[in-house]
Amino acid sequence: MRFFLRCWYGARLSYLFSSAVLLAFLPLSQGCAPIDTQAASVGTYQVVKTGVFPISYQVAGTQGKPLVVFIHGTPGSSQAFQHLLSQPQLQACCHLIAVDRLGFGESAGSDVQPDFNVQTAAIAGVFKQNQSDSPILVVGHSLGGSIGAQVAIDNPDTVGALLIISSALDPALSGPRWYQRLADLPIIKHMIPEDLHRANEEMLGLKPSLEAMARGWEALDIPVTIIQGEKDGLVPKQNPEFAEQKMPSSLLKVHRFPEDGHFILWERPEFIVDQVLLLVKAITDAEASGHL
Repeated sequence: MRFFLRCWYGARLSYLFSSAVLLAFLPLSQGCAPIDTQAASVGTYQVVKTGVFPISYQVAGTQGKPLVVFIHGTPGSSQAFQHLLSQPQLQACCHLIAVDRLGFGESAGSDVQPDFNVQTAAIAGVFKQNQSDSPILVVGHSLGGSIGAQVAIDNPDTVGALLIISSALDPALSGPRWYQRLADLPIIKHMIPEDLHRANEEMLGLKPSLEAMARGWEALDIPVTIIQGEKDGLVPKQNPEFAEQKMPSSLLKVHRFPEDGHFILWERPEFIVDQVLLLVKAITDAEASGHL
């Protein structure tokens, strides 16, 4: 009887501990809003090989129009942008590409790459799809916005504007949280779903990547718009202040929403579309005036 009681007690403890770990990771699992993964994709999937890393992406809109590249957070995929890829105004005026970052979505066959430089090199591989004469607009949500900033810094001749939504920018606000350190312990890793494990790898590398990127902000000479919900429970609301300290107000616009959280990408789609259209116009206007 004692043997069975010990087995039951051990199984119960294991269940409770596993449940606690998963509950601790609930905020990370919400890094991207709940998406209907069974919904039909709006865009057509294609693959481009960048060095040793093939990256998948969805294509929609009108080829030959200004290119807009969307970068998702962690965990996530290009499915995060279905509502934008299907938006009639954007489809009519823009060539739309939503990438599956390395380690996620249709690019899940690749290992996750916490190093921003590796991620940006892979994402820049889709730039060859630009069939317009205009520079590219990069749009990123959550970690995708952090990586999007690095993409813009690394590609000054091809990126003409940047839209950052609910993203970590300040290294001082981006250190690992307790549950991320917990999940990195060997005994815990096997309890966590694969997508959360990959997300955790990325988040553990966030602060050093932001520290390395910080030196490049002053070199940005393009329009940048930042959208931040002030009730964001995942990304501290003070992050836009970092960009405000680094960039001139003539190039930077920050929109703060006091009652919104991390999912503003899906909760205010009309506003997001308006900002995309404004930045595409800024690119084409600057090009027409000879400023790009």
